[in-house]
Amino acid sequence: MRLVVLTAMFLVATGINGESDHRDGNWWLSMPSAAKPSYIVGFLDGMELGYVFSLQNTDVRQKFECVSAVMHSYNQGTLKYFDNVTAAQLVDGLNAFYNDYKNRRIRIPQAMQAVVNGIAGLSEQDLKTMIENFRKHETN
Repeated sequence: MRLVVLTAMFLVATGINGESDHRDGNWWLSMPSAAKPSYIVGFLDGMELGYVFSLQNTDVRQKFECVSAVMHSYNQGTLKYFDNVTAAQLVDGLNAFYNDYKNRRIRIPQAMQAVVNGIAGLSEQDLKTMIENFRKHETN
């Protein structure tokens, strides 16, 4: 069974299954349920790696204020949006988000932004505005 799940994850992740390689709602809903938590963990690890890469070649002596602001912003954002939030909760949020057919063309990072803002308590009106903006600007 483990081999089947790993094979399915590989096929979905590499696009060999013939689906588009756009990481959007159509892609998300085609992914096997067992693979979704692993994708979320990879997504979160990718956020951390992006954070590290954004700082690694910075001359801290010359750009201390900028680097400090970036570090502060990232740390505050991860605390606000991801502290005490589980991968299962994010999977549920993305599933619910993409159950609305109008959201299917929105890519995973933007969908994740809507999900974590909803979890963090963004007002329904502001969340609705955010999602409508994502729909308008999606260019798949």
